[in-house]
Amino acid sequence: MNTNVNKRTSERQNRNHRRMVRMIRRRLLVFLVVFGISLVAVTAFSGAEKTSAKTDRTKMLTSVYVQEGDSLWSIAEEYYTPEFGSIREYVKEIRNTNGLSGDKILYGYTLLIPYYN
Repeated sequence: MNTNVNKRTSERQNRNHRRMVRMIRRRLLVFLVVFGISLVAVTAFSGAEKTSAKTDRTKMLTSVYVQEGDSLWSIAEEYYTPEFGSIREYVKEIRNTNGLSGDKILYGYTLLIPYYN
């Protein structure tokens, strides 16, 4: 008789253990699904903001005649827009566009200046 009671108790404990394991697995699955959906949504929306700002406007070039007292930085400050990142990055882009190795420009130069329209 005592063995029957122990057997029923053991079976009940096993059922309870299996229920708890299933419940934990379900909760873990729900958490992973919600986390995955959140991650995809955040990635999609953050990428959409960056690309929409760049795709709304077209990158163009204009020519600028360097006046006395002009510098790459002063010209960059005049034409800079947020699409270029930082003013430092914009100066680098102006240098690359014009094949310049440094920041020095001379009066009378004509520079190609990228800008967004």
